[in-house]
Amino acid sequence: MGIAESREKDAARRLAELMQVRGQVIDQLSQLKAYREEYQQSALLGKNHSNATFADTQLFLNRLNKSIAAVEEQLEQVEKRQLKLAKNWQQSRAWTRSLETLVERDQRRDQARRDRNEQKEHDDISGCQVRQTPGA
Repeated sequence: MGIAESREKDAARRLAELMQVRGQVIDQLSQLKAYREEYQQSALLGKNHSNATFADTQLFLNRLNKSIAAVEEQLEQVEKRQLKLAKNWQQSRAWTRSLETLVERDQRRDQARRDRNEQKEHDDISGCQVRQTPGA
């Protein structure tokens, strides 16, 4: 059962690590989107830009949009991996619980057998004492 528990803990650890990565990717995506929104607003407020400045702004926004798309793709991949790892952990947990159930059942069976043997010994001892009692 130690191996099963070890595998379950390993699966849980990997899942937790990936959830952290997912949180970081979400934060990065939020920051990029906020920056894009802020940059677009400042570009709209500065209407007296030259054509060169406008072109630079558009180029920058295009690059920013590509970065956002790349991070969104990364997030999608992380979420797919997270689903896979979650399923792996659930299977590991189910396997561990199954083994625990088998071990507990075996322990109860052994204890019941020991209890029966002990009771039989007590009954045998009591039976011998009754037969040996004088006048009985």
